Amino acid sequence: MSEMNPARRQGDAQVAKSPGILKVSLQQRFGDFHLAVDFQAPLGLIVLFGPSGAGKSLTLRSLAGLLPSICGRISIDGQVLLDSASGVNLPPQQRRVGYVPQHYALFPHLNVAENIAFGLPQNLGRTGWRKDRKFRQARVAELLTILELDGLAQRLPATLSGGQQQRVALARALAAQPRLLLLDEPFNALDATVREHMRDALRQFQRRFGIPIVLVTHDRMEAQQLADTMVILQQGQVAQVGSGENILRVPCTEDVARLVGQCNFFSGHLAAPSDHQQPAPPMALRLDGLPAANTQGRPSTTQGDPPEQAWLPLPANGLSPFLTPQTHLAGCIHADEIIVQRWMDEGIPSTWTTQGSARWQAKLVDAQAYERSIRLLVRPLWAEKPAGDDSGTAGMLEIYLSRREWQEIGAAQGERLLLEIGPQAVHCFESPDQHFRVTGEQSAFPRQ
Repeated sequence: MSEMNPARRQGDAQVAKSPGILKVSLQQRFGDFHLAVDFQAPLGLIVLFGPSGAGKSLTLRSLAGLLPSICGRISIDGQVLLDSASGVNLPPQQRRVGYVPQHYALFPHLNVAENIAFGLPQNLGRTGWRKDRKFRQARVAELLTILELDGLAQRLPATLSGGQQQRVALARALAAQPRLLLLDEPFNALDATVREHMRDALRQFQRRFGIPIVLVTHDRMEAQQLADTMVILQQGQVAQVGSGENILRVPCTEDVARLVGQCNFFSGHLAAPSDHQQPAPPMALRLDGLPAANTQGRPSTTQGDPPEQAWLPLPANGLSPFLTPQTHLAGCIHADEIIVQRWMDEGIPSTWTTQGSARWQAKLVDAQAYERSIRLLVRPLWAEKPAGDDSGTAGMLEIYLSRREWQEIGAAQGERLLLEIGPQAVHCFESPDQHFRVTGEQSAFPRQ
């Protein structure tokens, strides 16, 4: 997108080719908060994701036309809803945008059918009031069936469960036949089991009826489960746009990586491994150390020169050939791409494999069940603390294995493991002062 800040990234090549595009460019101050959102995304299920206070709900309300003084431009598939430079600002009722706020805003004195009927356009049938009334009743009945609300038409909102209230609010928004549906943290008040069911139901609904949806959430799992396109917001600005999988695998900054759940961060520089480390690659990443997962900035877990084993291969999607040795780089190691073996030998393994993977000896600190996986906490021997000091997470890695993989390893706490970290497990962040290229879905880091 030519008008975007070059520090922002579009993760999917399809954005420029899709026939249906949501384009949003907004600038407004709200006290000390500056909203400066600029992105475009294919019409589908778009998730605005970020921490609380990032500007997600303000962006959603701007799309709905509920912030009349907002500056910028909004268009849906070429139709302009807002263009402050040209004096265009369609009121909410003309935008055909359905909006479901966080707390649903159902009318407590109206029953379910009446709440849904409130969203219907006037003179829907356009054939006289009797036929129009029948048409409206049929439309309400249809929405009750679609949203699995049959039998609840005469119930008041206070007598419904959270999931049922959410579906009534959704039905009311759909009654207006919107060209775009806006959902502000729709599952926030639901318990985990109902929330999972409603996510699946929303995904199926969107695929069945093809209504574009923009959904706000700060739940990482929800964003990755639902999004066709994820828009990462931080401090009122767009940090990255792309598919959930692309942003998880190729986050452009450390902040984005932390938001999407990356945990194994490193800092180091380009260097040539020594001759005695054969079969070493000609160039690799010499690490300064591994910071704790909940800290930021360059790590300082080693004293003096890094240990002999503190190496990583260059990422599989490559770095620019113009980078020189000693160039500082930072990045993350994908927790599900590390190969783990139990190390029974007393000797020291070679630093590199013939396939170009780095080898680290490590001590198993803990193993925990995590959803359907096993989460390992391990500390590389080169990052070990002095004897007796095993506190904190600095210098530790998180690794996720299937239960079968963990059973085959069969290691106990305190035992040694052998880690193999290949190029596919390594990702380097975009750097404001060092620019490098990658190949694949994201073809280049932009220059400032």
